[in-house]
Amino acid sequence: MKATVEFTLERNDVEFDVTVTGDVTFSRKGSRRGWPENWTPDEPGEVDITSVKNAAGEDIELTDKEEGTLKERLTDAACEEAEEDCDDDPANDYDRAEHGRFGRAYFED
Repeated sequence: MKATVEFTLERNDVEFDVTVTGDVTFSRKGSRRGWPENWTPDEPGEVDITSVKNAAGEDIELTDKEEGTLKERLTDAACEEAEEDCDDDPANDYDRAEHGRFGRAYFED
């Protein structure tokens, strides 16, 4: 999914606006159905920044810290647009090995 955000960068005490465009792929849960040998792993999400331009339309190079921040902003924008629940809280994850119909004791040695 394409996403675009406006952001203000600060470098050397000078602030300037940039427009950031990128591609966001949401993470997907793997399958935990059937026997464990048939389970499939989770697929992680991915964010690829395709362009960062200043008000004059010039390309801007990002620092690692700026890139991390902007990837988070792009993910948030894509989640809002797709109305996806993008909560990263592991407490909300459902683990069939712990909560499946057989219960926790079934999978413990």
